[in-house]
Amino acid sequence: MKTVKNILLAIPIGILTLCLIVIALPFFIIASPFLWIREKKFKKEYLEYLQTIDGSNFFCYNNRKKGRQYIEDKVIPNLPEEVEVLFLNGRKIESDKYDTKFLSRAFYGFKNYTRFPQLLKIRNGETIDSSINAELFHCINQGGDRNELYSKIDAFFELK
Repeated sequence: MKTVKNILLAIPIGILTLCLIVIALPFFIIASPFLWIREKKFKKEYLEYLQTIDGSNFFCYNNRKKGRQYIEDKVIPNLPEEVEVLFLNGRKIESDKYDTKFLSRAFYGFKNYTRFPQLLKIRNGETIDSSINAELFHCINQGGDRNELYSKIDAFFELK
């Protein structure tokens, strides 16, 4: 009895789903070229923007409670002056100097992301990234040598 009842309930749901697909499909077909053009235009603007900030170095960190205070007290004051700090508060990048919509694209394009903090450099119009999460939390949790962390940062940015 339950099976028949379930089938009878499933039929209207299936019909409703099919109707929604039939109604929505023309809108998707009409909108898709516009969305494709918009994405292509944004990508072109993004690549042009990367050229304008070519040579930039960024130390990116977020509002994770455990690491934030340590980063702000111990790491940021020891960063080379060529490295700029970007703070990610939730999903919002806090920066007055850089276009955050393009930086967000760079963040979503991280190739070597494990967790924040993340190092990011722009070279020849391309983004290159590296996570230093393991090294940072080795320092925090096990009292690791901060100089090793600083050396990794310098080596990534090819400084000193």
